Amino acid sequence: MLELMKSYTKPEMTAMFGTRDMQGLQRKIERNGVSFDVVGRGESAIFTITNIENPFKVYCLTELGFDGHADFYKIRNYYYYYFNDIEFRAMPNEVQENRMRLVHKGVSRQTIAGYLQKLYLKNFIELNTNNFVYYTRLNNLVSCIMQMTRKRQ
Repeated sequence: MLELMKSYTKPEMTAMFGTRDMQGLQRKIERNGVSFDVVGRGESAIFTITNIENPFKVYCLTELGFDGHADFYKIRNYYYYYFNDIEFRAMPNEVQENRMRLVHKGVSRQTIAGYLQKLYLKNFIELNTNNFVYYTRLNNLVSCIMQMTRKRQ
């Protein structure tokens, strides 16, 4: 993630933005709303970040692997509901799609699956896991069990 007033070498910036030549790298950085100063030439160039217009967009591009044509407004809104609303997170993608259409711009269930896949690949969330941890409470004693068992009566 790019940080304000931090210096990066050209190889570091090349790895983040995926462009090797200096002119293309500078164009790509500017196009993403990042202001910078450059000291040096060629491979020894040092980029100092002076301003980031949209930090969320830059984070999505450099860390989560979105391309520049994504609708970052939709991504931001979806991730907001996903991380802040426990009920929303538990809903199937089709219901999430309908909820997003009612509140904001519509996001299709295929797009939702792509958004979740980006988080899964970075180990921010777990998808389709059967590894649940169950907690029980008896007489103010909390215990953890790895499998849910039902008591037959």
